[in-house]
Amino acid sequence: MFKKIIFLLLIQVVILYANDTAVKGAGGTLRIKEEKVGISIENEIITVNLYQDHYKIIVRYNFLNLGEQKEIKTGFPDYKYGTQKTSPIRNFRIYYGNGNEIQTEYNSSTEELNDYLKILGWYSKTILFKEKMITTIQLEYEADYGIYGYSDSVEYLLGTGRTWDDSIDNLTIRIINNADLWIDNVKIGRREKILYDYHYIADGIYEISAKNYEPNIDDTFTITFSKAPLYENTGRGISDRRFLLKDADFTEQNLYFLSRNQLKILRNSIFAYRGYSFKSEYLNDFFNDTYWYTPISNFSESIFTDTEKANIQLIRNLESILRN
Repeated sequence: MFKKIIFLLLIQVVILYANDTAVKGAGGTLRIKEEKVGISIENEIITVNLYQDHYKIIVRYNFLNLGEQKEIKTGFPDYKYGTQKTSPIRNFRIYYGNGNEIQTEYNSSTEELNDYLKILGWYSKTILFKEKMITTIQLEYEADYGIYGYSDSVEYLLGTGRTWDDSIDNLTIRIINNADLWIDNVKIGRREKILYDYHYIADGIYEISAKNYEPNIDDTFTITFSKAPLYENTGRGISDRRFLLKDADFTEQNLYFLSRNQLKILRNSIFAYRGYSFKSEYLNDFFNDTYWYTPISNFSESIFTDTEKANIQLIRNLESILRN
């Protein structure tokens, strides 16, 4: 199944306790170590595989060299955002398109791109770009999740791509959620409004893409998520006075990166919060495992607020689109 939705993504992420929080970036776009040399990034495809306790990134580049053959020294960044100690990249490897591995060396760094974004080191290597040809490069690595406010995170530094000629013609980011994590935000860059294409590929597999993307030097791609449902995130927990889906108007963008099962749970959490007694054994068992669910005998949908009704309908509409 393939669906395409174009939307304006408004980036409004609040970093809580920023001085005490580190986002482990663990990688980014290849950086050129020289001045402009007539080579541009035609395509950058970033595949992010999410697992229970770590992630794996595979990046495939198509570089266009319009000039003569040249060897260029490049660097791949290992970085962090914030102040806490972070863990290093694991199993870093880089290849030409034909599968031949490129030898690398790691060089520590104290470079600071701004007050919070610090380069820990560079995976340095020399790449051969043939005359008037496209050179395909693929790299991969694994890393532990970082912390972004109250959420776990994956962050990838796009800004180092600015060192190549021109903009990135086609940037594609594919997210494969292997662990059924609850993704609550996906963003590119630090600008307020950027036009993206959103693609639903299959359940748990999503893509966003942008054309002619010119990153700022500190631009990142960030995924934030939790292992518990959205409404139970730390700091957003359910209480007698507060319930996320009662208090907040959701939009489609809030739901784009949830699986069909997660949408089902999210929609039914509104009923559970109001004490609905489920006939479904799965839903009954799921909500009975929470500390806050208390079924009542006199449940009525009349108790729903306008916000709850709107959120139920929004989720139902998206579930219908994904089914069809």
